[in-house]
Amino acid sequence: MKFKTIYLFFNMLLVTSFAIIIFMPFFMLGWDYVKVFWMRNWYLAAVFFLTLAVLNVYFLCKWKLFSFVESENWSELRLYLERRVYEKKSSSRPAVRILINTYIVLADTGGLMKLSRYLAENKPRLFAVFALDLGIPYIVRGVSSETRTYFEEALKNPRARKRDWLRWNLAFARMACGGYEDREKAQEELVLLVEKAEDPLVRLLSVYLLDRSIEKSDAGTQLTAAARASLNVRESLKGMYTREKWEKIPGQAKDSLITLVLSKLLAEAENWLFEEKTEEKTDGRV
Repeated sequence: MKFKTIYLFFNMLLVTSFAIIIFMPFFMLGWDYVKVFWMRNWYLAAVFFLTLAVLNVYFLCKWKLFSFVESENWSELRLYLERRVYEKKSSSRPAVRILINTYIVLADTGGLMKLSRYLAENKPRLFAVFALDLGIPYIVRGVSSETRTYFEEALKNPRARKRDWLRWNLAFARMACGGYEDREKAQEELVLLVEKAEDPLVRLLSVYLLDRSIEKSDAGTQLTAAARASLNVRESLKGMYTREKWEKIPGQAKDSLITLVLSKLLAEAENWLFEEKTEEKTDGRV
C-alpha cells in the first residue's frame, strides 16, 4: 500500500497546487483579471497537464516493478525483469541494477553469470558499468582459474568502471590459484594498487594481501621493494586513521556488493591494520 499511497498523494499534491494557482487570483482579484491572465498564459496550463500525464504514464509503466519490490516478491520480480532483459531486449541501467540485486537476494549465482555473459556479448557498455558486481559469483563460488579469466576479460573493456577493484580481484585470483609467474604478477599489481588506488579499502586489502604473500614467500630478496611498500603504506594508513575514523569511511564505499562479499577478509585486514596500535596502548597502561 505504500507505493499506491505515494502515487495517489503525489497526484493529489500536483492537482491541488495547480488548483491553488488557478483559483487564488480569482478570489483576490476577480474573474476578469484571471480570464485575461490565462488567455495570455494558457501554455502554463498545457505544460502542467503534459507533465502530469508524463509522470502518470511513467508510474503506470513501472507499476508491476514497484509492486513486486514493495511486496518483496523477489521470484516474480526476477521473472519480470528477465523477460524485459532477454525477451524484450529492454536492458536499461536501472532494470539491470535491480535484477543484479534480486539475484543477490535470491543467492542465484547462475542467474548472475548468465546475465554477465549476455551483457558482455550484447551490451558491452552496460557490462562495463556492472562488471564488478557481475563478477561476484566467480568469487563466492570459490576463487579459481575461471575467476581469473573473468576479471582479465572484464579489464579488457576500456569503459569498465571501478577498475581498481577489478584489478584487485584479478590479483587475488592469481595469488590464490596461479603458479609462480601468476603470483609474481599479482604481487606487482598489488604494489601498484597500494601506491595509486584512490579507494582506501582497495589500498588496505592490497597491502594486507601483499603482506600475507610476503610472509609465505621464499623469495625474500626479490620482494624487498614490495615489502617496503607494504610497510610504508600500512604505517601511512595507521597515521591517517584511528579505528573510529576508519569506521566513518563513507557508507557507499563499505556498503557496496563487493565489500559485503569480502566482509570477512576486510574485517581481518582492519584488525591487522590496527593491531599494533592496540598492543602499544596496552603496553603503555602496564
